[in-house]
Amino acid sequence: MHRCYRYLGTQFGSALGGTVVIETVFSIPGVGYYMTTAISNRDYPVVMGGVTLLAVLFCLVVFIVDLIYAFIDPRIKAQYEGSQKKRLKKTEKRGQAYA
Repeated sequence: MHRCYRYLGTQFGSALGGTVVIETVFSIPGVGYYMTTAISNRDYPVVMGGVTLLAVLFCLVVFIVDLIYAFIDPRIKAQYEGSQKKRLKKTEKRGQAYA
């Protein structure tokens, strides 16, 4: 069940690519259609902006999926809590060495 969330998050990228094709084929106004017309008109700043927008959106969705995955799976949560405790112990030892 937990891997289902990761799978859906990464499939979001395929859905973004699919929307570009769907918007172009059916002439639906959107980012994909705007980007394909910008490519045909050689409007490079618009293409770079559209690619950047889609890349940031994809990274944001994957990050949110990872946060949800860490919240749901207790093993992931314990892994991060354990590393935080180790860091605290190291800083306490360093403070004792200076005293």
